[in-house]
Order: sequence, then structure tokens, then C-alpha cells
Amino acid sequence: MAASWLLAIACGNSTRQVPSSFAPQAPLVLPTILFIPDGRLNFGETWESRDFRWIVPIQNVSDATIQIDGFDNSCQCTKIEPKHFVLKPGESRDIEFTIDLLRGRRPETAGHVQEHRDFSLWLSPRITESAGSAIRRPDWYLRGKIRSALQVETLLLDLGEHSERSTVNQMGSLRVLEQSPLMSLEVESNSPQLTATVKRNANDASAFDISIACVPTASVGDFRHEVALIARLPSGERLPPLPLTVARRIVADIEVVPGASIEFGAQPLGSNSQERISLHSRAGRSFDVVSVQVDRAGTLVERIDDTTNRGRSYLVKQAIRDGGI
Repeated sequence: MAASWLLAIACGNSTRQVPSSFAPQAPLVLPTILFIPDGRLNFGETWESRDFRWIVPIQNVSDATIQIDGFDNSCQCTKIEPKHFVLKPGESRDIEFTIDLLRGRRPETAGHVQEHRDFSLWLSPRITESAGSAIRRPDWYLRGKIRSALQVETLLLDLGEHSERSTVNQMGSLRVLEQSPLMSLEVESNSPQLTATVKRNANDASAFDISIACVPTASVGDFRHEVALIARLPSGERLPPLPLTVARRIVADIEVVPGASIEFGAQPLGSNSQERISLHSRAGRSFDVVSVQVDRAGTLVERIDDTTNRGRSYLVKQAIRDGGI
């Protein structure tokens, strides 16, 4: 059988021909089976928001039925619906993207967001073809520009710790700078425990000063109040809300100093150890200690007269005995 030869390879003093069947082949190009119009892969410029929605049509341009079992993408900020569907030859389906365009505003870097920034999302469908033949899994990039109207010091305003017995409002403040000319800035909240006021800064017309006040509560625990910063353009257009979290921690009024537990450390057998503790009210209220109870033998608690402490001071004594304290 005749054979055609493509290459001659020299090795030492001999020359060997290589059949063309062993020569490098061009990579197999698989046909495109899914199509998205280029215009739907760029949403242009939009104001930042937590739930930006964009519709993208996907068309099956192959001659086989294609089953899509979800999408891989490069950002956890994206929700895609529907996740699972079937496309017959020539059929199209609208896919809705819900994207958190605020994802780049981490609380600790919120004050460094540019007025305009680029957005790019890689997207690839997980495909099952009914015919079972080789297919090329497409890669798409959804792009656009995000515009930010506000420059904020932080998106997490921490009001700190407060006593359960406190009777004064817990206060916090925040400065916001406009990056585009604004008619006004408002604060919206559904919490009856929180009030807010907004004023333009007297020395900087591009700055807004926000004051937050939370009413006292007797419930101990961590509290988070969600509010929204609403900017309005000179045209009166209301921009998407910028979320702000107000956090505070309510703690028991009576505080033990230096702490709620005492560590005597390593001590020789037969010795006596002692540690001073003080109790005081975080709210500055007067209180009485009705009794002191101990649950270990060898422990003695003595009251100390201390005119410098508005609360109560005690000396805790512990005798070190065989078998432990």
C-alpha cells in the first residue's frame, strides 16, 4: 500500500521519514451550540444596587436538544434563574441575573470605592446533550460599569457596648460624601428603636453629616438595625438604596473587674492566695449585694471598704490544700 510522507527527520548521519498520519494535527474545532447576542452581554452603566436585574436570552443554534443543568460563574454575588431547563433546536430562553453590585463595598473599605468602576462576570453553562456527541462548552463574559453616588466611611456603624440599665440614647455619627451632585440624602429605617437626622455639612457642601440614635433597651444581647441611605439626583430621581448596618451590644449592668473569673496560677501546697475584685454599675446606679455564695471549700470572700469605688470591692482568699484548691 502506498504511503505519503510529509516530514524528513535527521538523526545523526541517517535520515528517517515520518508518515503524515503522525504529523501534528490541527485542533478539533467543535461547533457553537448556544448563542447570546453581544448586546445582552454588556449592561452599560448603572447605579450600584444590591439587586440589579438583567435579562439575557440564550438560543440553541444546534440541531440537538440541549439540557442545561446550572451555570458556573466567577462571582458569588450573582443569582441566576432558571438554573435548569431544556432547549430544543432553535429554541430560546430568557435568563434573569440578579447581581449584588454592592459586593465590592466591604465594610472596612467602603470609603475607597471609586465613582465609576468596571464589572466583569465569567459565565459558563453546564450542558448535557441528548445525542451524547462532543460539544463545546461556551464561555461568556457579562460586563458593565457601576456608578457610585456616595462615598461612605463605613457600612457598619458600631455604637459599642451599653448597659441594660442605661436610660440615655445610644448615639453614633457618620459622614457621607456625594460623588455626583445630589438634591438630597435621606435615611430610611423600619426599626422603631432608631431615629436618624441628616444635615449638609456647613463647611463642605458635598458632605452630609448623619446622626443615629437608638433608644435604650433592657434586653441583653447583640442588636443589628438595617437602614438605607437614599440619594436623590437634582432631577428628583431616587437612586437605589445604599444599606447601612447599625450595631450595638447590650450587656449586664453589673461588671466584675478585673473579670468574671479568677486565676490564681501555680501555687505551693499549703499556701494561701488572694485576689481583689470590684463590682460596679456600668450605668452608674447604686446597688446592694445581698449575699455572696461560694461552692468550694477553703474559699473565703471578705468585703473591703473602698471609698474610691462607687460599687463594691471584695478580697477573695483561697487556701491551697492537698488534692487541689
